[in-house]
Amino acid sequence: MNASAKLIVGEQSPERLHRVVESLKGDDLLAPVTVVGPSNYANLSLRHDFARAGFVNVRFMVFSRLAEFLGAPRMASEGRAPLTRVIENAAVRSVASGAVGPLGDLREHSSTLRSLKQTFRDLRNVPSAALDALAGTGELQTETVRLYRQFRQDTANFYDDEDLARAAAASVDEQLTAGFEDIGAIVFYMPRDLT
Repeated sequence: MNASAKLIVGEQSPERLHRVVESLKGDDLLAPVTVVGPSNYANLSLRHDFARAGFVNVRFMVFSRLAEFLGAPRMASEGRAPLTRVIENAAVRSVASGAVGPLGDLREHSSTLRSLKQTFRDLRNVPSAALDALAGTGELQTETVRLYRQFRQDTANFYDDEDLARAAAASVDEQLTAGFEDIGAIVFYMPRDLT
């Protein structure tokens, strides 16, 4: 399996993207290329532009879709399911119901639940030692870190976007994904929502 990836920086024009894709295809006009673009709407426009220019076998997707394509089989093999919004909201509500201290009286308020959900997402890549340090800075921080750790424990059988991106990267490194040849070279063009 032959995989390569390019990140286009600097000039962000469709013409430059054409040149990059053309260089990746070389003499094989049917060689697959996947462009990871900024949004589904932008990708639709790019796809039309590429079709008018005569390109074939160029796939357009957003980063989250690429991560799903490459990483979901690995997550499923581990017996993990996606952490959907419904499950995430239920897990946040569940851990918040046990809040004490400064969050105790606010544990059922919708603003508190929204804030905790966003905070849990923000804490997702914070190392354990840094969480320990944060917990030592005050009563509110201690309780927030405690709730976050409970949330992570309660959702251990589910995967989030970060888990999916890591699984996708591992699958690329190990070239284990079925259909990997169909993706071809991957070009990142003004991507959003990178983890």
